[in-house]
Amino acid sequence: MLMSSAVKVGSVGAIKFDGSKFSGPFNKYVQRYDHLRNQLNTDPEEGDLMAIGTQMVKIVLQNLRLDRSYNGVKGSELLTKMMEAIKEISAIGNDKIIENFFIDGDENKGVDNKKLSKYLKEQLGTRGVSKAVLQSVELDDNGEFSVPLSSVGNASWVESILISKINKDIIDINLPGTSFTQRSVFAIEDGSLQGDKNMDISVNGGKRLQMINSEGTMDAVVSIDFFESLLPHGLSFNEARQWLIDNNIIGENSTSETIGYRIPTQAQSSIHALKFVDVIPATKAAIILPEEFTKITGSDFDIDHLYLISKNLGFKHGEK
Repeated sequence: MLMSSAVKVGSVGAIKFDGSKFSGPFNKYVQRYDHLRNQLNTDPEEGDLMAIGTQMVKIVLQNLRLDRSYNGVKGSELLTKMMEAIKEISAIGNDKIIENFFIDGDENKGVDNKKLSKYLKEQLGTRGVSKAVLQSVELDDNGEFSVPLSSVGNASWVESILISKINKDIIDINLPGTSFTQRSVFAIEDGSLQGDKNMDISVNGGKRLQMINSEGTMDAVVSIDFFESLLPHGLSFNEARQWLIDNNIIGENSTSETIGYRIPTQAQSSIHALKFVDVIPATKAAIILPEEFTKITGSDFDIDHLYLISKNLGFKHGEK
C-alpha cells in the first residue's frame, strides 16, 4: 500500500481514509519481485563529530542584516560571535595536529618523524599501495625518513593524505553531531512502543508532533543512541529515557539545543531547530519528524538523511 506522499509526480486516483472506511476502491498495480535482492544496508554514522554543511552556513547568513536586532542582539554582533566560534574550533583542530605530529606536542620542537611515519603507513596501507611506497615512509636508524617525502614514488598520495588531515581537523567546522535516517511518523502518533514486558511507553504521550511548537521550534523523536555518550552506563531503555527526561534533555521541559538540516540544503525550509520530545529504542540512528516536514522537504523515505548538530549538553556518561 502506497501513501500519496510516496509518489512525487503523476499520482492519480489517491483515495482517502477517514479512520473507519476508505473513500473508494484501491487502484491496483502489479509489482514484480523476480529480481528482488537484499535491501540496502544503511549502517549508522560512527563518531561524535561532524563537519557542518557549508550550504547551511551560507543560507543562515544570507539574510542576516548587520543593523537589525535579533532578540536583543545586533546582527553585526551575531556575525562576530559566529566568526569567533569558528576561529576557536579551528584552534582546537590546530592543537590536535600539533599533539599528533610534533615532538612532545610542542610545535617549536619540530615534527616527530616517528608519529608522522606511523600515520602515513596506516593511511597508505588502506589505499593498497605497493610495498616499495610503504618502505619509503619508514625511518632509518637515525630516525629520519629513508627517502625524502618529496621524492617518494606517488608523492601526490602523501601530499593528499596530509592535506586531507589538515582540512578535516582545522578547516572543517567540526561540531557534535551525526546523520540520521528519517522514519515515517505513521503508526507512531497515538501509539505505543511495544517491546519486552518492561517497556510499554506511549511516544510523546500520544500527542501529535508539532511542526511549530510553543517555543517556535519543531518536535522530533530520535533513537536513543543519539544520546549514548551522555547516558550513564548499564541503564535499561526505560531508565535511560527517564534519565533524559529528568535532566530536561527530552520531554516537555526540554529546549531546542539541536539544528537539523537536509543536504542539499536548498533554503530555510531545509533547516530547523529541533526539540526532542521523546526517544525510541536504538534503531540504527532513526529520527521521526512531523508529517508537515515530509511534505515541505519532499521526503520519500528512500533513506532520506537529516544531519544534526548539537550544543554540548554538559554530560558524559551521566557525569557533569
